[in-house]
Amino acid sequence: MKENRLQVGIDFSMKKADFCLLQPDGELLVRHRSFSNTVSGYSKARRFLLEAIQEHSYDGVDISGEATNYYWFPYFRMIALDRELAEENAALYLLNPRWVKWFKKSLPQDNKTDADDPYYIAERTRQKHPSYTWELREEWLTLRFYTRLRFRLANLLGNEKNYFLTFLFLRSSAYKSSKCFSDVFGATSQQVLTEEPILEELGTLSTEDLASYLYELSKHTLDIPQNNAKKLQKALRESFPLGETLTPPVQRILHLTLENRVVPK
Repeated sequence: MKENRLQVGIDFSMKKADFCLLQPDGELLVRHRSFSNTVSGYSKARRFLLEAIQEHSYDGVDISGEATNYYWFPYFRMIALDRELAEENAALYLLNPRWVKWFKKSLPQDNKTDADDPYYIAERTRQKHPSYTWELREEWLTLRFYTRLRFRLANLLGNEKNYFLTFLFLRSSAYKSSKCFSDVFGATSQQVLTEEPILEELGTLSTEDLASYLYELSKHTLDIPQNNAKKLQKALRESFPLGETLTPPVQRILHLTLENRVVPK
């Protein structure tokens, strides 16, 4: 025998949580009710749910929301910790927004008239239950937050490096391909590219003088500074001239990009 469970769909945004309540057979119980996405809003929403469950003697309640940013999380966390809702056999379902989007497209046009997103969220769970419920596991969420932060920072760093290399090509088109240093973003390379004397002045030095300068600049870490000097001289010879007008802004962009600290210095 199918359980007599209330179906609840919630559409979350930064400011509010929009509810729709469906009876087990799919008939509308409450088409739309809105609560603020705040502590006081949650307090009103939980009372609204408890009254609906108790008034109609449901066996339980399925509460579904879309994983929209983290706007859903405060409500879900509070529901998961709520003893009264637990006693009413509440189950949480977190839906991928794409599931809801595809579900809406699968319905006949007549079924879409005047229906709001909370309705589709509740109806999707009613017709096709996700294979598992959402559970509050804060130790795993902690790891998830840090892992996603690391992934985001890695992408930002990659984008920033690519941006820097684009302008480096304008500033000295043969610098990277000549492999003047083992790492374009190494400390010595960054100093050569952004500090005085500028590249054009370094190009006027003899190989020995340039090697001596680079060796001191690297704090004596270059194994064979003469090789680095020769490669840098070659890069300066083979690079397209940028001209007096464009050199200062491109040089400034390189400096600011590195100073931004997205690219470690």
